[in-house]
Amino acid sequence: SRRGLAPMSSELLAIDEALSKLGQEDPLAAQLVKLRYFAGMSVEEAADVTLCVGDRQLPAHRLLLAGHSTVFRAMFDNDMREKTEQRVDIVDCSPEVVEEMLTYMYTGKTPNIDRLAAQLFSIADKYDIDGLKAVCEDELAKSLDAQNAAETWQLAEAHSNTALKMTA
Repeated sequence: SRRGLAPMSSELLAIDEALSKLGQEDPLAAQLVKLRYFAGMSVEEAADVTLCVGDRQLPAHRLLLAGHSTVFRAMFDNDMREKTEQRVDIVDCSPEVVEEMLTYMYTGKTPNIDRLAAQLFSIADKYDIDGLKAVCEDELAKSLDAQNAAETWQLAEAHSNTALKMTA
């Protein structure tokens, strides 16, 4: 995972190349200058929101969270506490699950899906993260057996997920 690391030099070169093709008056140039500035930073340095889970504080970017989740978008687009405090308190799951959710949002990968599918499904449903929810549904269906069928059905029922209920 590259989360927390500064970008590779090829990414910076691509930004510099795009900047060199634009005139100073081009509105896109200002956005690329900002991107170039933030591109040299780690996630922690450029973060503009903190997810607080238990005793952990996980840095993130509002734009990325809002891009994946209508719930986060509503928090940041409206006059809600999360917008003004630049902090989201998550009290109903473990830091490990929130870290895995962030890993998905930043990389599109879920390295611990085999262990965390049910918990990730719940947080994906809560925050309306459709892509993560679909990945979790697939994993839950793939790992379905006689020992976990009832538990999977209950999870599907709790989240009103008809397709997963039918699979279970």
